Amino acid sequence: MTEIRQLVNWFRVHNEAQVRRDEATEKLTLEQVMALLYYVQGMHLAVFDTVAFADDILACERGVAIQTVATQFYGAAGLIDDLDEAVIADHDAIEADPQLAAIVHTVQAFADGRSIIRLITRMSTERPWMETPQNQVILPGLMADYFRKLMQVIE
Repeated sequence: MTEIRQLVNWFRVHNEAQVRRDEATEKLTLEQVMALLYYVQGMHLAVFDTVAFADDILACERGVAIQTVATQFYGAAGLIDDLDEAVIADHDAIEADPQLAAIVHTVQAFADGRSIIRLITRMSTERPWMETPQNQVILPGLMADYFRKLMQVIE
């Protein structure tokens, strides 16, 4: 199981590189990274039948919330400022795990070009979010079932 911090930092480093290449790229927000983590968790459950990280994901009015991530970045102006060596090391640790790297790259490819509003709109039509009462934990079993079925449709 991976520390959620490492996954967040993978997305931070990836976004910072995108912004450097293209200034028109939207900078990563707290809401976006939590939505991306929702998709990482769902895909990981569907493919490997285990969680990618231990933290609970809550269904909220504006998407999802992950308490540890929200607490760490609450009030931060941007998630890609001040990337230090530890952040880069977390990114590299994810890249060193071929299975997890494949999932984060797939999720990132899915999210590229989608605004946070589009991600949240999509998420709010998905069964795990719809069937979970607001401010309650989205059950991993519900996510696994939904994402397995979704992946079968894609295949």
